[in-house]
Amino acid sequence: MKKRIMALFLAMAMVVVATACGRDYKVGDKGEVYNDFVKIKKWKELEVERVDPTPVTDEDVNMSIESDLQTLATWVETKEKAAENGDQVTIDYVGKIDGVEFEGGKDSNQTFILGQGKFLEDFQKGIVGHKAGEEFDVAFKFPENYNEAVAGKDVVFTMTLHKVEEEVIPELNDETVAKMSDKAKTVDEYKAQVKADLEKSNKESAEAQMKANAFAAFIEKCKVIEYPKERLEETIESCTEMYTEQLEQMAMMYGTTLEELKKSTGKTEEELLGASFEDIAKQQLLSELAVELIQKVEKLDFSDKAYEKFLEEQAELFGYEDGDAVEEAYEEMYGEDSFKLAFKQEKVAEFLYEHCKVVEPKTTDSSETVTE
Repeated sequence: MKKRIMALFLAMAMVVVATACGRDYKVGDKGEVYNDFVKIKKWKELEVERVDPTPVTDEDVNMSIESDLQTLATWVETKEKAAENGDQVTIDYVGKIDGVEFEGGKDSNQTFILGQGKFLEDFQKGIVGHKAGEEFDVAFKFPENYNEAVAGKDVVFTMTLHKVEEEVIPELNDETVAKMSDKAKTVDEYKAQVKADLEKSNKESAEAQMKANAFAAFIEKCKVIEYPKERLEETIESCTEMYTEQLEQMAMMYGTTLEELKKSTGKTEEELLGASFEDIAKQQLLSELAVELIQKVEKLDFSDKAYEKFLEEQAELFGYEDGDAVEEAYEEMYGEDSFKLAFKQEKVAEFLYEHCKVVEPKTTDSSETVTE
């Protein structure tokens, strides 16, 4: 009843200036809210398609248990077994180019797992098949895009293989269950616990997706009136810096540099991203402006106390030591104050989800027939 009275009042009132009540936004004749920068047409009763949790299969349970058993794995030294990928080895090595040692090409007692990428692939391949106590040479050519001082040059590494260790993963039994669980006492109890935990996780993931979808639907109902000039310039600058750095990291994953990637593809940074830095910045700033406006309209709790609680929850969820650690890690990737923005968006997304209208997911019509 209160909602109907309010809707009628808004229809009659044309535009209500909310600053008269100490608020810096206005309400339009159709219930939209706006300030100097952004207008929001609708934020409650947004339609969000239901996302069903992914069913948990026996394979999912087994894979999770294998991962848990992996945490109890030990390394057992073997004298007779030849090294292969997945084994842990300890070596000394000396590298020479044209018979001369080079800087950075010598080390001792290096322990690593074969095949995990700590050293160049050709370097590791040369160790496979050798046993502890052997001394041998491994010859190959450095990649062209490697360290400039040695790139493209032939090298010979003289290696001494001190130790080969094989990973031993314990069997699943009541004894190992006691090490992995505080609740389960038997294998069957542990499997049931793992399944329940996975089902809970899948349910939370489905809800998180619906929250994200609610926020996306909300942004579609938002319209920019005018971007605050100085703030837009700052956002463009930060987006340019952040996404350029991410492109550089992506290029490194493929063994090249951003400049080489641009040269080989003939594309600019923005073409590689598929959007201009300005467009990305405007979308980000729209989200920020909309979040700030809805927070004022609905009086959402963005207090320091609420933020500290959010930090603690995220630290526990992602396995960080404390809130400061998760905040620092996030801001290293996305920039200063980015985690505070994530907190605000999460709070708004939660509110939108609580007040949304969950509808049946759209289904594609598979009944069409193919005629020759």
